[in-house]
Amino acid sequence: MKNMILTSLKLFTRNKAFLFSVTVIPTLLFLLMSVLLPYSEKHSISVINNTDNTAIENSINAIDGITLIEAEESKIPELIAKGTIELAVIIAESPYDKTPIVQLISSDNCEVYEAVKLAVNYASDDSANNITTVNKVKRGKHNLMNTLPFMLYKFLEGASVLGAMIIADRKKHIKDRILLSGVHPIKYISSISLVYIIYSCIGSAVYCLVGMVMKYDFGMKTPFHYFIMLCIANLFSASFYIFAASVSSSEEALQGMGTLILISSFMSGLLFPFDYMPKVFKVIGNCCPQRWIIKGIENIRETGTFSSAIPQICLLLTAIVLLMTIGIYRNCNKTHK
Repeated sequence: MKNMILTSLKLFTRNKAFLFSVTVIPTLLFLLMSVLLPYSEKHSISVINNTDNTAIENSINAIDGITLIEAEESKIPELIAKGTIELAVIIAESPYDKTPIVQLISSDNCEVYEAVKLAVNYASDDSANNITTVNKVKRGKHNLMNTLPFMLYKFLEGASVLGAMIIADRKKHIKDRILLSGVHPIKYISSISLVYIIYSCIGSAVYCLVGMVMKYDFGMKTPFHYFIMLCIANLFSASFYIFAASVSSSEEALQGMGTLILISSFMSGLLFPFDYMPKVFKVIGNCCPQRWIIKGIENIRETGTFSSAIPQICLLLTAIVLLMTIGIYRNCNKTHK
């Protein structure tokens, strides 16, 4: 097993195009896109309600196109400056007559400021005269969540090189010669798969480290949680293409199987807003692993805790184990004629 891992490491290391595609390209491309693509289909705001009255909070929550993000009141200016949220609403009680006092804190170019202010005014007859606005916070570093769909798709289809290598070894009878040397088929497939997963996770680590050094915003409290979700995406990609290689007889057939990644990415809302899709597409999309990845990241981002993504991670790990088990078993018994 050790010798097979070392051999696979050498093979992948010699493939400069592979190393470049899993480390340098994602880092440069998606950090650059984070600057060029500031658009987000939803606006993130925080509501901090220090009263028992939920009328204003409910009115804001009813606005279309916003996502409520939990945040600490002391960190509001920092979160706005980093781009994690666009606006914060702080609700407190007047010490004199218990009427709500609302403070709006936003960036200079907040698009939803007027909509939130209007919602606050109409939520309570008395609140309109008690709004304090603080509109001086400047946006800081760029938000990596803007390019998350493109980056995830890149990593999800990245393991096609692993599937192509498995098929090429089978067609050139390299696999047969390796097995004749006494190496067990499971050790052979597991070794090259493990090496790919290691390299792809290194690429994700480089991406996250560069983002941290450049002080990009990860859209969540702990960047390490972001890295873990990327690693799970890489693991799923490897398991899918191991399975795809087991049912494909050529690289062309493998590319055909790879289109499932693209199709399911559309259905899952990875490339287009999920909320605006037809109901049938949503039903299909909720069954796609890409949707589980996105939902898990959204849960972590909104709650600030990694445990909120446990249901989605369990679904992903179940799919990974099934695909990996079937793929390794079929590849071990599949021969090229």
